[in-house]
Amino acid sequence: MNFPALLDTSPIQVMISLNYFRVPVIVVLLAAPAIADESATAVSIDVSELKFLAGSWEGHLEYLDYGDGKTRIRLPTTVQYEPGKDSIKYVTTFTEPNGSKVKDKGSIRPARDKTKLIFDGARHQVLSKKFDPSDESYQIVLERTGKDNKKPATFTTTILRRKSTLQITKAVKYEG
Repeated sequence: MNFPALLDTSPIQVMISLNYFRVPVIVVLLAAPAIADESATAVSIDVSELKFLAGSWEGHLEYLDYGDGKTRIRLPTTVQYEPGKDSIKYVTTFTEPNGSKVKDKGSIRPARDKTKLIFDGARHQVLSKKFDPSDESYQIVLERTGKDNKKPATFTTTILRRKSTLQITKAVKYEG
């Protein structure tokens, strides 16, 4: 399996990190490298390869506050992933700092050509996937372009499961 080259190892802004645990585990995320390789061959994915997400997860949603660009907000979060025929459906619930609960529903599914995943309502190119049942680790790296805080940006989403820990990290790199 070919993995994209790491082009930039400097820290980039981590916007969202979802850490879900089935057992008590501490995960610390300091930074993520930018991942890109325009010459890479297309990586295909099938819905059956997403079943590792199935189950109920508890943890935290963490993001950088746009107001000051420094404060990290950490919200208690639960998510339920349920495999279906063509997608993995999810329900995410998190508690805002003021105590109100927010519920979000969605799905993750391969696009028709199976080289993209529809996730959070956007089409993401599948950059790499690695499944190693022997150590219970599964990793999928996705990339898309769009706007963040009204600026053009590239988003790299890494979905990583190691045994009873699930971490979904969305990194943002602004253009220019």
